[in-house]
Amino acid sequence: MFTSRIFPAYISLLSVVRAAVPTTVPVYSGPQAVFPTAREFFIIGCNDPLASGMSLAVEGSSDWGALGAQSRTELFGIKCVYVTWNGDADVDAAMSTAAATIGLVETALRGNVDLTQSFGRSGWAGLSITQVQATQDTAGAALHCMFDIVCSARI
Repeated sequence: MFTSRIFPAYISLLSVVRAAVPTTVPVYSGPQAVFPTAREFFIIGCNDPLASGMSLAVEGSSDWGALGAQSRTELFGIKCVYVTWNGDADVDAAMSTAAATIGLVETALRGNVDLTQSFGRSGWAGLSITQVQATQDTAGAALHCMFDIVCSARI
């Protein structure tokens, strides 16, 4: 029997994010073949929205007990990206939009730390921003905010 909690947590996270943000904000699973054109969106299971080819979706490890142990602790981070573009030169406004929208996801996670029972016996999940990239050009200000949903599951 396969016991990793990564797959059920990933699937549950998609539902949590989709329920937390306005319906006008698309939430994609994994990198898209064509870069999305929405002014703001999430990509769950992606560490770089501009990369071509494979993208790191989840990174994790397991801490096994002694040989033949009946349980283990699985630690993993689900890679996520939030992208916003505002069409003007206001990077501060893009930062404010990102803070508010990612805040909706963090609030939803605080109310559902076990990602709808994805972790089996016990576990938790939290949001950790890992990188913020900003740019400004003639098309306006854009922001890429990379974050991990950091999870621990006792299996």
